[in-house]
Amino acid sequence: MKDFGTSQLPRPTVEIVPAKRGLPEQGGKLDLLVKVSVDHPKVEVDRKPLGLALVIDRSGSMSGAPLAGARKAARLAVTMLLPGDWVSVVAFDTHVQVPQALVKVGSDVRGVLAAIDSVQAGASTNLFGGWAEGISQVLACPEPGVVGRVVLLSDGHANSGVTDRGQIAQDVAQAAVHGVTTTAMGLGVHYDEDLLRGMADAGRGNYVFLADEADMVRAFEVEVAGLSSLRGRDLRLAAEPRTTARLAHADADAARAAGLGADAKGIVLSDLIAGMPGDYLVSLGLEPGRTDVRLRLYWNDVVTGAPDELSYPIDLPWLAPADWEAAPIDGRVSEARVLTELASLKRELAEATRRADEQAARQWLVQIRVLIGSLPVGEERSREEAELGRVEAHIRQRAYSSAARYSDVKSRDHFHGWNDAKRAAMVAEQLDLTERKRSAIREFEERGRRESEARTAHSVVAGGPSVPRQPEAPRPGAGGAAVVETNVVLYEATTPGGRVQVVKGDITRQAVDAVVNSTNRSLMGAAGVDGALARAGGQKHVEAMRAIGGIDFGQAVFTPAFGIPANYVVHTAAQPWRGGARELDVLRQCHEAAFALAARLGARSVAVPAIGTGRYAFPPEVAAPVAAGVAKVWLQRGAFELIRFVVFDDATGRAFVDAVERW
Repeated sequence: MKDFGTSQLPRPTVEIVPAKRGLPEQGGKLDLLVKVSVDHPKVEVDRKPLGLALVIDRSGSMSGAPLAGARKAARLAVTMLLPGDWVSVVAFDTHVQVPQALVKVGSDVRGVLAAIDSVQAGASTNLFGGWAEGISQVLACPEPGVVGRVVLLSDGHANSGVTDRGQIAQDVAQAAVHGVTTTAMGLGVHYDEDLLRGMADAGRGNYVFLADEADMVRAFEVEVAGLSSLRGRDLRLAAEPRTTARLAHADADAARAAGLGADAKGIVLSDLIAGMPGDYLVSLGLEPGRTDVRLRLYWNDVVTGAPDELSYPIDLPWLAPADWEAAPIDGRVSEARVLTELASLKRELAEATRRADEQAARQWLVQIRVLIGSLPVGEERSREEAELGRVEAHIRQRAYSSAARYSDVKSRDHFHGWNDAKRAAMVAEQLDLTERKRSAIREFEERGRRESEARTAHSVVAGGPSVPRQPEAPRPGAGGAAVVETNVVLYEATTPGGRVQVVKGDITRQAVDAVVNSTNRSLMGAAGVDGALARAGGQKHVEAMRAIGGIDFGQAVFTPAFGIPANYVVHTAAQPWRGGARELDVLRQCHEAAFALAARLGARSVAVPAIGTGRYAFPPEVAAPVAAGVAKVWLQRGAFELIRFVVFDDATGRAFVDAVERW
């Protein structure tokens, strides 16, 4: 890998939407909807290595499913790291253990995974001791410039060791000054919410509420992807000239409660993460008179290691009082105002449910419902309705602690400018970039190996007779050799046009005419179905993919099937799931294009994975009906004798069985 310098780094962009298309010459306030974003750098540009300490609560209350979920999530986090990153594993109950001291990640992480698996439940909760050991591990990294982060997971209260919240927060803040930030994840409803939220805010990391074990894997995935995508810390946005223009969060108290606020440089924004834009509603206060006004963005770039800034003019006409009053309000800003008010009401709702004051909570719910009804029909309204439904369900069940934690986190999300859809899109983009980086690393290492062998061969020839190398023995299944299928059939039916199956199995062991591959646009994936087929096909598969070069979303191409018992592999690229109709249309196009190409190739049997449900984050219950609907049409045409959906896990299998059964 090579670092091509800052010229290869995308610059942040700031999109400014003013409430009115003008500035008040008599002075006053103008709301601005500000979107701050940055793209991922090119694959050739090295990011800073990560220094990650996974600190896991192993107290008695974590016994069973919670600790099993924590181990699973930690394993995922380790597998998402790149060679050159650093990782350690710390576990704490009454005592602190270090199953894995800080180690540099290589191509083989089995030792780290084994250390994670060794964590077993114990007794009390020395939370601070576990965190402190995590900090110690990261600060001991011998490589300068790593992006340090402690990820702390706990389900209880600090009842051993240091327990004073104020002291803990001070130490966490000091560690952040030294370059090691802290993310705090609370599992269930019995953890110390104030403590973990305070640690995350002081440590400039993330505060995460995990409702159950299933949330852990998603949270760790988001955490590592976000850390890998981190471009800037200590973001500030200010208005200039400051003698006549001031900038504030639209709800300064709520923003401060969410861990933001203001300082001498301006209002505090969330970290700058590639692929995850932050949306902020801010208020620009202006003194009377006309002057050039601009916004200035400050940040510390984690790739270059240097402070940076950009300036954006507010290029609007000055309006006389009558024209200012008559100027219409931009609908986007109106919607942002409603969302900000909703976020503030969620804080009030969280406080009411913490007190178990159901009457007050229901009053807040009424106000929230009315406000949601004022939003235009669309993505934001649908998300708010879904969140409201979840809170109402908690309150009906008298699960007040869950309602409080959920409402609080969703309020914080708004003021940080993020939501779950943005996180899912960021994760998908980062996983895709990571795969391409791994491919580039492998190519670099392979080129070095070939050059080394060439130098050795030249040396042997120069020094005397050489011994011919024996060809390597073919791997099992290479060259289309028969491979025994190991499918678990979850569903099978015969239609007038042909058979349909849903099986749980290995996509590389499907004895069919054509196997469909869910890949990316560069055709260089290294994980999931893409990675499995690449490993089975070896160098011939890689060369065939490189010869094609790339495809667009929804297109399909084919290569011969190397190393698997099929004739062809049909490759198609879905779009990362963001919860919209566009991604569903592209997913439908992927299946249409794949089936059409397989039919043109003369295939009568096709094995299809659950396209998009892996790194591109499609929920199986969303992807399955799309895939089944397209397959039904092709079977009705008599194009194939067999369409087999191959899934990896039971949950995805159930979704596909349900979709096919609805035929």
